[in-house]
Formats: sequence, structure tokens, C-alpha cells
Amino acid sequence: MKKRLVVISFLLFITVYLTSCSRIAMLNFTTSRDNKQYREMVDKVFVALDSENKEELKKLFAESVIKTDSDIDSQINALFEYYKGPKESDEGVEATQTNEDVEHGKRKIELNGSFSVQASGVKHNVYLSIQSVNDFDKSEVGIHKLEFDSDEAINGKYFMHYTQDGVHIQTSSQKRSDVTKVDSWMLDYTFVDRDLTSDDYIALVKKDNDFEHFTASAGVANCSNSTYDRYYYELENKLFLVCVVESGKIEFIKLANEDEIFSTLWIAADRIMVEGEYRQYTTIDRRTALNEEVFKKFFLRSSKLKELIKEAGLPNGDKNNVFYTYYKLSDNRFVVCECTADGKNIVSSYVADSDHKLFLIWEQDDSK
Repeated sequence: MKKRLVVISFLLFITVYLTSCSRIAMLNFTTSRDNKQYREMVDKVFVALDSENKEELKKLFAESVIKTDSDIDSQINALFEYYKGPKESDEGVEATQTNEDVEHGKRKIELNGSFSVQASGVKHNVYLSIQSVNDFDKSEVGIHKLEFDSDEAINGKYFMHYTQDGVHIQTSSQKRSDVTKVDSWMLDYTFVDRDLTSDDYIALVKKDNDFEHFTASAGVANCSNSTYDRYYYELENKLFLVCVVESGKIEFIKLANEDEIFSTLWIAADRIMVEGEYRQYTTIDRRTALNEEVFKKFFLRSSKLKELIKEAGLPNGDKNNVFYTYYKLSDNRFVVCECTADGKNIVSSYVADSDHKLFLIWEQDDSK
């Protein structure tokens, strides 16, 4: 029952949040309309290729791509030299990912997909990205990326689709100069001529952990991972310094190789490890030191977070995290409180140390 209430509360919160936004993004929702438009574009591409009509292929690209990519003509020429038609068959032609933005009745739809084509006995792995609709900017409608890859390239250890618009061909398993692998991710890479050690970077962040100020001294990162707000600075011996950034501030500096992050070199003062994870931390000046008995007695009377704060003071955990917060005890362990989606009621509480959950203090009784 407790889990159901938490899930329902969370879903209600998400629903209210989405309906209050003027812009909604829908991912991976492919309709028959999307697949039909994607299929039509694929057919047009190969009609142009098989008829050796370079201008017709170029017309399929978005006007914005043609205008901004000064190399588009040479890219198209290279594709016509590489591809030998006619197309004999294809497999898996569909928009496997659809990104749709809606704002005040206007839409932008991006269709992406990978498929294979047999032409003159040769198998081509093709990636095509198009915008089928863009009510905000008509010049964006059309092909943005067209990529042909061999099996050898795709099966290589360092394979990565190009992220830049235009026409691309990959036939080798060798790592490209514009990509690198860090922390198991393949990322766009830019060479930067500098000679800084990990100690040099640590000295900079200790002086000022504002990321903008840090880059003013250290230079731009060699690569980045926007999914996790990580910025990578190349060191010697295939190692990378990893800056983890939140709200414009560097919170951690870690060390990584191609496959993993394996050590932490620096942590911001507003972070602490709780239960195996680095958590937001706020120092609270308390009149009375806290121990687990304080919480055991409290839960005999109440489970409301607001009342706990009145008695024990503000938690040390992130006040913006309504699901999870914690209090640091006098013995450097923690009392962790898990709360409902509205942040009003505590549903369970337990003691943890830096690495592990230790034992339960109190849990809501769903049978009552």
C-alpha cells in the first residue's frame, strides 16, 4: 500500500508539472505517420543515388544544413564515389526514435533510424536523421545526417555515429581522431594543446570551483558527457580528469580511463558520502548533538517531517530532495529518512554509514 501511494503521488506530481509547462518533449513515440515519412525519405535518397543525381540528393537536405555546412558538396561527391548501386534490398527501415517538441500548437518532429541496404552485392549500414516537421523554422525540415558504415566500422571497439550534420562514411574499425572513449562512453573529442597535471587541476579547483572560472584557467574540456554533466580533461597514459558539474559548480574531480571512473581526487565542501553515494551536504550548527535514540523516540509520536525539523533541526541532506534526506549523527553515521512525494510524511527511517545501510529505525505500518 505504501509503495502504491508513493507511486501515485509521484505520478500526480509529474502530471501537474507537465500540464503546467508550455513546452512538452516526447521521446521514442513512433507513429505509422512517422514511419511512412521516414520510408519516403529513404526511398528518395536511394532514387537520387541510383540515378547518380547529386543535385537531387542535395535538395533533400535541410536548407539550414546546406547553408551552414560549407563542405556539403564534397561530402556528397564522396558518397557518390563510395556507393555503387543499384539498391537491391533494404532491411529495418523505420524511425526507431522520434523526438517531438510541442509549444503553443507548433511542432518539431525529428526522426532517427538505422537500417541496412544491399547494393551491387555490398551491405551498407545506414543512419538517417531528418526533421519531418518544424513549425518554428521551416529551413530545418529535411535531412540533417546521412551516414554509411561498413560492418568492419560498426563492429570496431571505438565505433561512434557522427554527431555533426552532413554526410559521413566510415569503413574502418580504427578510432577516429575526433572521438575518444572515457568511462565506457564514446564521446566527441577535441585536441587541446596543454601540459597540466592532475595536481595542477586540483590546485585550480581548490582556489575556485566555479566551472566557468576553472575553464578560463584550464581551457575547454577535451570532451563532455551532457547526460551526466561531466567534462573530461586529457592526461597522460590514456587517463582523463573528470569534472562533475552541478549548477555551474564543480562538485567532484575524479580520475578515469577508457572503461571506468576509478578514484575521486577532490570533493566540494557541500558533498559527503552517505550509503555509498556522494550526497548534497549542509553543515548545521546544532545546540544538542544527535544520536539514533532521538529519532527512535520521535517516531513513537509522529512521522511528519515538519515536526521532526522542529525537534531535531534542519537535515544535513539536500533540502530540495523531497524523497530522501538525512541527519548526520555525532558518531559520523547518518539517520536517513525516506519521504512521500510531497515531502510531508516520512515512510521509513534507517541508520547508515558512509558505505552501507545498517539497520531500520522505523517503518510506516500499512496495515493500520
